[in-house]
Amino acid sequence: MERYVAPAVVLCLIGLAALGGAFVLSPDAGKVEYYHAVERVPNDSVPNDSTPRAYDELSPEARAVFQDALNAPDNEAIVTDAEQKPPEFDYIGDQEKVYSVRYNGSYYEIWTGKIGGGPLAVMWLALKGLLGVVGLVLLGIGSESLRAQRLRPPVVTLGILLGSAILVALNWVLDRMLGVLLPVWAWFFLIVLVVVVPIILTEGVDDQSSSNT
Repeated sequence: MERYVAPAVVLCLIGLAALGGAFVLSPDAGKVEYYHAVERVPNDSVPNDSTPRAYDELSPEARAVFQDALNAPDNEAIVTDAEQKPPEFDYIGDQEKVYSVRYNGSYYEIWTGKIGGGPLAVMWLALKGLLGVVGLVLLGIGSESLRAQRLRPPVVTLGILLGSAILVALNWVLDRMLGVLLPVWAWFFLIVLVVVVPIILTEGVDDQSSSNT
């Protein structure tokens, strides 16, 4: 057996394990839920300095979560889509906010808050991204080494590493800044490009260096 085979196979196995870990590790990392709890309160308990909001003046999103929470057994409603959360309610860190609403002649308090996110979620996302980058690099080097029947030069490693870093940055921008999640097939296509493109671009360099020697 050639000397390159064992190291290349080991690199492929470690790369696959790292990629699998990136998908399996803390699948809910970065997921944010917006919760709403509704409680009916006596009319005389509403503070004099507060101005209860009329139900009819609420946004469609706020009316929807109000009704969902009001009809729920625990009087709570969860919104998982950031675009569907009521725009007039605030969700800041771990702090809870309370709003007064007047509905059918009665007064209600709506407690709002956010579940998830924060520094711990960022740490898990960073770890998942790091595992994904390492997995892509090792899998790309190992598989191409088997194809070329020799260990690939460092330039391919740097190319795959750079492409992986760009892919992780793209995921962060889409998720955190734009709130867009690409489908699985799109990420699979991008991952293939990250591995294949550096190999193709460096193929001519390898052939030229081999002919010179």
